[in-house]
Amino acid sequence: MPTSATGRIREGLSGRSRGFTLVEMMVVLAIVGLMAAVVAVNVPSSESTLARESDRLAARLLAARDHAILANRGTSAILDARGYRFVERQGKTWKPLADAPLADAAWRGGTVPLLPENGEIRIGFDSVGMSEAQTLTLMNDDRRAVVRVLGSGEVRVDAGA
Repeated sequence: MPTSATGRIREGLSGRSRGFTLVEMMVVLAIVGLMAAVVAVNVPSSESTLARESDRLAARLLAARDHAILANRGTSAILDARGYRFVERQGKTWKPLADAPLADAAWRGGTVPLLPENGEIRIGFDSVGMSEAQTLTLMNDDRRAVVRVLGSGEVRVDAGA
């Protein structure tokens, strides 16, 4: 074991005692703090999730209206507790639409609709894009967003209603 001129036993090859310096500890704490901040900023809140879901529904309803006009066929959105799907009228029957953006969609991030007793809402657009006026309320935690379909076929989102 190496000893120094004063007779003390040296620890390790560098002569330093074991442990971390204050600077090393502060650097590690700063890095951990930055990583925690990045995670906290990127975790979606229920408010942003609800806003995204209501905007996504509104965009898809507008796509259904446009499909009804372009295909010259009645097109409907059927919304239930699991999500929503789109169908179009072909003769006397309704056929499901599977192509994007009218493919089936599930509610995301804990968003749930307020539904009537029968458990579903049907929003229909005729071949010129007109619709019956309807209102759908979406909830996520204690927040609400209202999606309104006007008789003209226009779709509006009222967040935080």
